[in-house]
Amino acid sequence: MTNPPNPPKALGFARVLSYAFVDDCEFQGSSLFVDGVPLGRVPCLAITKPFGTTEVELLRCDLDWAFLGVSPHGSVEAARARAEREYRGSSALWRDTTYSEEESRAFREASWGEMRCSFCRRSPDHFQALVSSASGASVCNECLPELPGTSR
Repeated sequence: MTNPPNPPKALGFARVLSYAFVDDCEFQGSSLFVDGVPLGRVPCLAITKPFGTTEVELLRCDLDWAFLGVSPHGSVEAARARAEREYRGSSALWRDTTYSEEESRAFREASWGEMRCSFCRRSPDHFQALVSSASGASVCNECLPELPGTSR
């Protein structure tokens, strides 16, 4: 298999620190469950650092870097150790990125495009729900706290 493209500078609300293509590794199984079902083999792993935290996360991703499962870890080393337990041989495959926090934040901001509240300009990491009208205006649950499906 040829390797998929490198991951973007940010996945979700986090900067990508390192990644590995693990399709050729021996899958040992995982104790990670998604919606009550064990998450099976994935082709890509990423270690990310959510903005504003000291924790890191191990993301299990598909070929397009959509994450399918995540586990929190106290350090990059702990995340890599977990990956090695699940994907034997993955420890030799990690590639560190050179993405700065500023680059990752800028990428994340640009990728959101118009997914912002038209009133307060908050981005998706600062609200739970966003409702858009046919006119193109959008309002978040922070500006309109009575949006269905949200609670305060």
